Amino acid sequence: MIRTSADQFVADIRKRLPHYEASEVINTDQSGIQFELQSTRTLSHKGEKVTVGSVRSINATTHSYTVQLAITLDGHLLSPLYFSLKEPKEPMNENIRLHHFKASNAVIICSSSGKLTTSMVEYWRDHVLLSSLEKHQKFPLISDCWGEQNDGKGLYDHIPGCTRLEIPKKTTDLSPIIRSRAAR
Repeated sequence: MIRTSADQFVADIRKRLPHYEASEVINTDQSGIQFELQSTRTLSHKGEKVTVGSVRSINATTHSYTVQLAITLDGHLLSPLYFSLKEPKEPMNENIRLHHFKASNAVIICSSSGKLTTSMVEYWRDHVLLSSLEKHQKFPLISDCWGEQNDGKGLYDHIPGCTRLEIPKKTTDLSPIIRSRAAR
């Protein structure tokens, strides 16, 4: 079943591609990044009942921030990138606002989980994606089937010329962004 939906998706994309320039085909994806990586392996004595590990911060070992990026078929990264930092208080507190590195190619927001909510995806759509599309009159937008984008609101329906192509569930490895990460 999963393989069939993946094959159908790829066949559909291949039919559509000749109607677009490579610079018009856009793939977007979210990637969660941890502040602190921890090993899933330990070295211990045979028969030991308890093995203890340590990290600087348990909170930093879970989802710490999310980046949402978009790339065109010809390899151009759309700018700016969109980051959601994990902060206990939303919106961004004054300390972070004053001291975080300010980059012209990044939009930084905060959420209590570091993950993107539907309203944050809407903000990305309106302030990041749309600002990158000035020359695109029609374009397919390839994206995963995240809950934030599939809540029945039609997040991309009002964008003129946008055809959202949803990568089927459990076939995320079809994403051009995922494939390019795996190739590195």
